[in-house]
Amino acid sequence: MGDKPFPNKELISDICQEIIYHYDDLGRDVVFDFVGGEPTLAADLNDIGKKFHNHPVNVVLKTNGSASLEWWKKSRRYLSDVVISVHREFCDLNHIKDVIHLLQDETFGYPVNVKVLIPATHNEDSWKWAKKTRYELQSLFDVGEIQLLYSNFARGSDMYYPYSKSQWDDYKSWHKEFENVEVEKAMLFKRKENNFLGYKCYAGIDQLTIDSDGDIWRGWCREGGVIGNINQMPIAWPKDTIICNKEICKNGFDLNARKEEIISSSSNS
Repeated sequence: MGDKPFPNKELISDICQEIIYHYDDLGRDVVFDFVGGEPTLAADLNDIGKKFHNHPVNVVLKTNGSASLEWWKKSRRYLSDVVISVHREFCDLNHIKDVIHLLQDETFGYPVNVKVLIPATHNEDSWKWAKKTRYELQSLFDVGEIQLLYSNFARGSDMYYPYSKSQWDDYKSWHKEFENVEVEKAMLFKRKENNFLGYKCYAGIDQLTIDSDGDIWRGWCREGGVIGNINQMPIAWPKDTIICNKEICKNGFDLNARKEEIISSSSNS
C-alpha cells in the first residue's frame, strides 16, 4: 500500500468476503497476499486473520520482518506463507533470524512456509553482504536467495544492473537453469519467454490486485482497465479472460496468471 494507511479492518473484511464468494462460485481457491509498504504495521491484521481463519483460504505476508516477536507469535497461526525481504540498509539480521526460527519451529504451532529474498545491486559491498547473509541463512534455516535487481525498474526497465562476471558466476552456481547460459542470452531469453502478446490471459480469474488507492486491477500490468474501487460497492468482479496487449510480462505476480496461445484455424473450401 506504499506510504498510505491501510483501509480499516471492516472494509478489508467486507472485500475479502466478497472475493471469497466470487471465486468460490468460479470453483477457485483463494489466497490473500498482503504487501506493503509494511503490512505488519496494520494493527488490525491479526483481527482480519482471525475472521478468515476457518475459511478455506491461505494468507501470504510479504514483509521486511521488522515486527516484534510478540507480533509474530500472535500472527503466525493465521499465515500460510511469509516472504521476508532482507535489506542491508535497515535490517536487524539477528532479529530476522529469530523471526525465521519462530515461524519454522513446530513448538509454536504448525510451521509456516518461509521464503527470504536478499536484494543485491552490482555494488561489490552490496553483493558481498548479500552473499554472506545468504550463506548464514541457508546454513541455519535452509532459506535465503539473492534477488537480482533491474536498473530503473520503476520506469519499466527489464534490464538487470551491470553485474560482474564473478557475480553472475555466483548466481549461476545457485540457479542451475543459468549454468550454461551467457548473461546476454539469459536476459534475452527472459524477455522472449515472458512475451505473451496476443495470448489469452487469466489475470482477473487467477488473481487480482488492489493498489494503494483502493483500485482493483486484474494484475499490476493493468491490462483490461480498472475493475472498480473497494470504497465503491458493488463491484463487478471479472469472470472472463482477456487478450494480452503487452510485449513483456515482467512482474512476477502477473506471470503467475495462466496464459494460453490462441491458435487460429482455417479451412479450404
